[in-house]
Amino acid sequence: MSKPLSIRLSRDRYINLLTDIDQLNNHFDKWLFLLKHLPELEEPPLPLQENVFMQLFEASQIASFSQEERDAYENSLKYYRDMKGVVETAREEGKAQGIPEGKQSLLLKQLAQKLGIIIPDEFKAQLYQLDANILDALSEALFDLGDLQDLHNWLKNINHE
Repeated sequence: MSKPLSIRLSRDRYINLLTDIDQLNNHFDKWLFLLKHLPELEEPPLPLQENVFMQLFEASQIASFSQEERDAYENSLKYYRDMKGVVETAREEGKAQGIPEGKQSLLLKQLAQKLGIIIPDEFKAQLYQLDANILDALSEALFDLGDLQDLHNWLKNINHE
């Protein structure tokens, strides 16, 4: 269904009035100006440098690519997304690995401080084998340990459970 002639004429007159960038008072004016002048614009004018209009300019530039340029753009976009996925996966894996290692390191320092000794390598090796939940339990039990024998007994009890 077509719009009545009077509405179309009013709209057309309004669009024709928007010839100067300084006349743009609201988003509606900006959209009309942009749609009318987009083929003529190489760069977005200052009043049209809002995110929504910048996205339209970018889409317009991509639409004007030759087939070869479009293929290269799509390949670079695919490569970017793949690399972003790799980085995110590596970050998550690093985080998952770093948390237990951080707990182990902190717990060793706390044990050494609490017991007033350097923790022997055999105990360090045992601690590095513990999962995160057991490390959390040891960090709570730490306050009840009085000496290295108490640590040995605690570890022995955990291994038998």
